[in-house]
Formats: sequence, C-alpha cells, structure tokens
Amino acid sequence: MKTEQVQMPPKWPLKFLRLILKKEYLEEIEGDMLEVFQDDLESAPSKARIRYTLQVLKLIRPKLVKGLSTIQKPHYYDMFKTYFTTALRNLIKRKTHTAINISGLAIAMAISMLIILFLIDQDRMDEHNPRAGSIYRLTTEFFDESRNRNISHGTTPYELAEVIKFNVEDVEDASQIVKGNGNIKFKDKVFGYRGLYVSPNFLGFFEYDLLSGNRGMALQSGNVVLSVELAEKLFSQVDPVGQLVELIDIGSFVVSGVVDSEAVKSHLRFDLLLPGEVFAAGNKHLLSDWGAGWKRFYNYFKLKEKASPDPLLVYANDLDSKFPAEEKALYSFGIQRLDKINLGRVVRNEVGLTTPGMVLYFFIVLALVLMLSASFNYMNLSIARGLRRAKEVGIRKITGAGKMQIIMQFLVEAQLVMFCALIFAFLLLQVLVPTFNNLKILRDIDGAITLDFNSNVIVYLVFIAFAVVVGLVSGIYPALYLASFKSLSVLKGPNHKGKSSFIFRKILVFIQYTFSIIFIITTIILYQQAQIIVKTNYGFNHANVMNVNIKDLPYPEMRNELMKRSEIKGVSAVSDLPVLSSLEEVDLVNKEMGPETIKSFLVSMDPFAIDNLELQLVSGRNFRPGLKSDKEQAVIVNEKAITMLGYADAGSALHQTIELIRELPTGQETIKKKIVGVVRDFRHQFVMIESGPLVMDYDPDRLSIMNIRFEGSDTEMVAAVVENIWREFDSSHPFQYDLYSYDISDIDDEFIDIVHIVGLISAIAIIIACLGQFSMVLHHVQLKVKEIGIRKVLGSNLSGLMLLLSKEFLVIILLAILVAIPVAWRINAFWTGKIFESPEVSVINISVGVAIVFLLAMLTIFSTVRRAVHANPVESLKYE
Repeated sequence: MKTEQVQMPPKWPLKFLRLILKKEYLEEIEGDMLEVFQDDLESAPSKARIRYTLQVLKLIRPKLVKGLSTIQKPHYYDMFKTYFTTALRNLIKRKTHTAINISGLAIAMAISMLIILFLIDQDRMDEHNPRAGSIYRLTTEFFDESRNRNISHGTTPYELAEVIKFNVEDVEDASQIVKGNGNIKFKDKVFGYRGLYVSPNFLGFFEYDLLSGNRGMALQSGNVVLSVELAEKLFSQVDPVGQLVELIDIGSFVVSGVVDSEAVKSHLRFDLLLPGEVFAAGNKHLLSDWGAGWKRFYNYFKLKEKASPDPLLVYANDLDSKFPAEEKALYSFGIQRLDKINLGRVVRNEVGLTTPGMVLYFFIVLALVLMLSASFNYMNLSIARGLRRAKEVGIRKITGAGKMQIIMQFLVEAQLVMFCALIFAFLLLQVLVPTFNNLKILRDIDGAITLDFNSNVIVYLVFIAFAVVVGLVSGIYPALYLASFKSLSVLKGPNHKGKSSFIFRKILVFIQYTFSIIFIITTIILYQQAQIIVKTNYGFNHANVMNVNIKDLPYPEMRNELMKRSEIKGVSAVSDLPVLSSLEEVDLVNKEMGPETIKSFLVSMDPFAIDNLELQLVSGRNFRPGLKSDKEQAVIVNEKAITMLGYADAGSALHQTIELIRELPTGQETIKKKIVGVVRDFRHQFVMIESGPLVMDYDPDRLSIMNIRFEGSDTEMVAAVVENIWREFDSSHPFQYDLYSYDISDIDDEFIDIVHIVGLISAIAIIIACLGQFSMVLHHVQLKVKEIGIRKVLGSNLSGLMLLLSKEFLVIILLAILVAIPVAWRINAFWTGKIFESPEVSVINISVGVAIVFLLAMLTIFSTVRRAVHANPVESLKYE
C-alpha cells in the first residue's frame, strides 16, 4: 500500500518563522501550525497557504520574537497611580513648601482667571449674529492737525448707506442707526429711555428676535419696539403689543414688538427702537449736509459670504466728498468688522460703551507677567527642595528608574500642585468677581461679569487647560534639572550642580524686585493723587445741592414756588455744571492790548447762581434780574481771565469792553461784552485739568440746569417736595435729579478704582518676588549647610554668618533698587506732568516705596538664613 505524502507549508513563511522565533518555542509552534495547515488543506485547500501566512504574522509578539525579551507591556494605570501616590506623599510631607507654592500660584491664577472671564465676556460681543464676520461699519477718520494724528469716529454721512448699497457689487444689504434719547409715557407712567432710530431691516440685519410681535412688520411707520425692561416698567402684566404710547416731544406710536436686548451682548444698547424715517422727517437738513450731519449716522454694510471689504472702503473714499471745502482733505473713511468693534481700536462717538483693544493687551500682559512670575517661583522652590530629594533621585536611578520615569514623577507632582492651586483660585474667584464688578469703571462700560458657568462649559475647559499648561511650564524645568542628577554623586551628598540655572534664577528675582519697586512707587504716587482729588477745595459749595434739568420749563415761576418752602435755601440756574460738564470754549480779545486771542470757557448763569453756589465776588457786582443790558452785554470773569487779558487788577478791568468769539453751526460770531464783575478763581474743571479763564454771561435761553440748595440730610424728603412742585409745571416728563456732591465723588471713585487696581498688582508683585527670593535663599543655604556647621564649630559668630549668607541677595536687591528708581521716576514724572495738579515725584515718595520693598526682602532673607544659622552644627556634620 502506498504511503500518503504530507504536503509542506509555503517556503517563505516557514523560513521567516524559523528566522524570528526563539528556539524554545520554535519546535512546538512549528508542529502545531503544520497540523493546522494539514487540516486546512482538507477543508479549504485554496485558502490553506494564505491562512498559514497570516498565522505566521500573528506570531510577531515581544514574548516570542528574538531580541524583544526585555520589552514588556506597560501598565499605565498602575504607573500613574504610583506617580500620584508618591507626589501626594511628598506634598503632604513638606507642608510649608506646598503651602507657599499653592498660595502663590492660586493668587496669580485667580487674577488670571478673572482676566480670562472678563476677556471671554467682552469677546462675546455681537457673537449672537451668525453673519457678524461679514458685517462692516464705516468710520470717519479726521486728521487733527493740532495733534498731528487721525481721530476715528463711529459715524459717517447719511447718504453713504444707499449710495454704497446700490453701487458696490459685494454689498448684500445696509442698515443705518441714529441715537436718540427721551421720555416715554403710558397713562400716568413716565420713564426715560435710550433710543435708536433704525432702518426697517434692523432686527433681521443684527439678528434680534422678538419675544412678541412680527419681526418683519415691527419697524413700519408709526410703530415702536420696546425692550423687555422698559415694557415691564410701563405695562407690568399687560400685553404691550398693540398699546399706544407717547414719546414726549416726538408723538404717539403703537408698540409693535418686545425685544430682549439684554439677552445678547452687543455694542448696541437701547431701550426702544423707532423707524429711521421719524428722525429723517425732523432733520432733513442733516441728510445731504455732510459737514453738519456726519456725526449723527452709523452706517453698517452686510457683504456676501467670503467677500473682501476692500472694494467697499475704496469706493467710499473715491466718492465726491461733500465735506466743507476748507477741510475736505482732512477727512477719509475707515472700516470695522462688527465682531471687532468691541476690543478694537479707540473710536469716538460710539453707539454704546465699548472696551478698547488696548485693554485686551494690557490684561493679557498682566496675566502673563503674574503667571510667569508664579511659575518661576514654583521652579525655584522645586529646585531648592530638590537638593533634599537628590538622594531620592539617586536611589530611584540605582533601582532601575529611567530618566523619563523621574521626569514624569516630577511633572505629575507639578500638575497636582497646579490643580490644588486651581481649586483655591476658584474659591478666591468667588470673592474677586463681586469686588471687580463693583468698580466704577466696570459699571460705566457695562463690563460686569458672572460666574454662571452652566451656560458655557468652555469656561471650565479653558480654566482646566490653563492649569495644565501652567503646570507643564512650571514643572518641566525642575523635572529636567532633578532627573539630570548622577546617582553616585548625589548619594555622596549635596553638590553644586546647576550654577548657571542659579544665576538665571537670580536674574528672574532681580527683574521681579525691579517691577515690584516700580509698582509700589507708582501706587504711592497714585494714592497721593487720589488724596489731592478727594481733598480738593473746588472754590464753590456743592454740598446739599440738587441739580434738575429744566429744559422747556417756566424757570422763574418754578423758582418762586420753590423758594416758598422752608427746606429750600436757594435756587439758581446755569447752562452747564462746573466740573461735571464740558464747558463751551470761546476766544476772548482785549483790543486795547492787541488782536491776540486767549482761550477761555463760557457758562451762562442767572443772577442767583453766584450766591447760591457761594462764589466770591472780588470786585464789581452780580447780574441784575430784569436788566436788559446785563442779558445782552454784561459778563463776569474770573481772576485768571483778568490776568491773561492784560489788566493790572480786578478793579481796572471793571466796565472794560472785550470781544467774545464763539463758534456756532452757522459760523463764527463776535460779540462785544462789558465786564461788570470779577469772581475769585474756582475750579470749573476736574482737578486733573487746569481751570483756565472763565467767562459767565446771563443768557436765559441757555439756562438748562436748576441748582436747588436744601437744608438737612433727608434728601428723599426734599426730592418729594421738589417733585410735587415740578408736577404743577410739567406732568409729562419724569422728575429726575442728581446730587452735585455725589456726581463729583463718582469721578473721584473712578480714579480711586485705578489706585486699587495698581495697588493690588503691586501687592501681588511683591508677594511673588518675596516667594522667589525665599526659594533662592533656601537653595543657597542648603548648598552651604556643612560650611555653616564648620564655621560655627570654628567659632564664627551669628551676625557674621548672617552677613556671609545674605550678601549675595543684598546685592540683587540693591541692583534692583538702582535700576528701578530712575525707571519709576521717569514713568511717574511722565504721567504726573500731564496733570494740572499732581503730587511731586520726590525723593521722599521714592524712598518710601524702596523702603517697603527693601524691608520685605530683608525680612524674607533673614528669616530664612536665621533658621540655618541657629541649627545645631552636629546635625549637619555627624555623617562626616
């Protein structure tokens, strides 16, 4: 009988198998695979060779292949668990270092997180509009020859909207806005409003959804759209749509819709929307007169998807300009993308309040400086502590740990510290946000931020990513530094490895102290400036004075009624409020001294204002009620005006004739005036601006603000009395008042906010610098432990050792002082030089700032050195 021949597997897979497989596995595996191959030949002969080849390839495993016996599958979970456990144990063991690291990082991170919140909030402006990247606003660029620079305005002439829309191919749509404030009335309720006159397509163009009403029909003729807040004030629970309201001084309108304008963040802030035709009907002269109207209209253009704005800008600048001929060359047009208006360039005459782009860069730099300083401190402390952990590194290396494993250990430790700091920073943020929101500056720009993270998960992700990045930046250098230790040398004892890094860290601490000194000196001078502002004597009495707008009211009759009340001590009227208002600028000429003009301010006052505001007449008389010549020709001037007009004294100026030149919309007007009185100089401008020459005339047509002086501290009671009298003369407009002193103190508060911000930065800068100094001194002392012990055994005294260990760091502080003083002097001399009344940048305030930083630095140095000097030398020398 013939024996059946066994068919062999494919040659090349078999040779490959014998080549790569370890000998101890080859015979068994080859035999098993041959049996499988024979079975496959019987069941599926065509696929047997392919299956055999695939089985050979599957055997390429680290355990079976020659030369790969040392490769093992890593157990990542166990590895990181070990890293985490070791890191946690080390942090708990060294509580002082851990507390210093976490506190320094937490403070810096809290401030940085606050900045991130603010910038995220500001960057959301107009992001609700899906076409924001295709909408552009034209701006007017006016070249100011006196300042030699361009000044941007958010407004442009009326005609540009339609002309560009129909002549630039890429322009898909256009929308126009005009600001207009006033008062709205429904039945017996009257409220003030911020209004916008808009194109019919406004709601769709800027993507505002109506809570009620039809968006397409809402801005037709005779309609008005209200904000939710204004609708609730006027109608409470009544459906506002279809209701008839009166816009005082404009007319009656039907409420066609309600929009939640506060639900979206936009540079457009409004309480109601009116059809643009309402404004156009009453201001036809502004529609074609570019010179008179370009400061009123905001023109926005929606381009086709991915279209460039360049053709739009080129076309606008190539138009035949209708600006006044003598100034035509000074005007041009610029452009702004809708989502770049906020945090963009500084533009005058904005629709609403915006945050300039320079604020963005300032905050980013501030956050980077704080976090880099805190990260450097972590590096310094980690390296200083690393000398104590050198033996740990050496033992790990001897027992088989690779360099990468040691690096990972220290990086995990850095991340653990960072996330602990993140938790404390988040808790600190709960305190910082309300404080930040209470700043007067933030209230003015509507920049308050919230901690409602539920609506935006990205904030959480940004914070976590921020912590991870800072952890990597802070931990990578110490990890590389400590992992580079040689195992045998570190087991012998501390070495002096890393002198170059030590020098680098000295430079960092030097920079930190330099900035700290500059910041603290600036804070001191800012505080002195704040004291000047708060303690300023304005030269008139603004306490217990209520300011009320009296436009179109019968002021004389109302004054008579008010003066009958015992609570009212005086009533007067002015055209503008000294200190709070921008007074009209005029030119004065004394023909007897020549044709030269002097710049002056002009304000109209009635005959009761000088006594009511307690101004001091030094010569001459007050205006006389009812005297026609006083209304037409008489002026009262201050002492500074007398001096600059060339008169020897107040007496010689009386009854002299001067010329007053005013700039009016219709042109220049020159009027001859006779000086009837001179008042002592008082501040009619804010403290930081020079209060120059002032002219007061008596023009009843210009009087717009009534000053009511009252007695006692019950302001609400007095306001109720005044309101009752107000209602007798005007039942349509709401009664509103401001307290003179409060409004002035509001200006003071804005400057004090700046002092607080700079003071906080100074405090953080000093804390971080001291922490960095502490880590360096600690590192330095650890390197010299045995030297200190030997010197003590040989009889060195404590003071000598203190000086020996501290002199290097004294040099750093002294160098920082030498560099910081001239820089701080120049910086503060620059800004104080721009202010009329400012503190002197003197040796005293410079010395105080230097002394504060120097004493804190010395306290940091000597407290660290003292502990080492007082240590028992036996402990440091017992192993020698």
